[in-house]
Amino acid sequence: LHDDTDKCFNFIISKKHKRFDIICDNSGAELFSDIYLAVFMIIHDYVNKVVLHVKSYPYFVSDATIDDFGRLVNILTKNKSNSQLLELLSKKKIEVKSHKFWTEAKYFDELPKDLGINKNTTDLLIVKGDLNYRRLVEDKLWNHRVKTSSRIKYATAPMLVIRSYKSSVVM
Repeated sequence: LHDDTDKCFNFIISKKHKRFDIICDNSGAELFSDIYLAVFMIIHDYVNKVVLHVKSYPYFVSDATIDDFGRLVNILTKNKSNSQLLELLSKKKIEVKSHKFWTEAKYFDELPKDLGINKNTTDLLIVKGDLNYRRLVEDKLWNHRVKTSSRIKYATAPMLVIRSYKSSVVM
């Protein structure tokens, strides 16, 4: 367990970034939080654009999909509320994308180029969830003394990895 909150916060506020990518995990309250994190980052001038990556269909029952995103935005903007969210979506400052990679049995070292996630396009890749974490570290049993950063040398951009501990990948 490691807490890099200060390091992450200092990175985020260090300059205005061009783009953050969020690899979403669950629908419902978690997707709501992802959307509002995107809004917060943009309106507070930390980043120009946020891309939310969701699954085309649920890999697990609670996985966030494009349909979930659309339904949630409809609820949030009903009766002309949350006009800032609508404005950010219409100006493409917040985008939602889906790709078959998110439901394939592949590790992050096989991240396809057509996802557009690399050091030239994104300043920060926020990776959420146990399954995505396991895909980052190749779902192997690692010695607890090995730093996560040394396990993901293939990273194409700075990463913030947020994980709920559900399954052991360290010994």
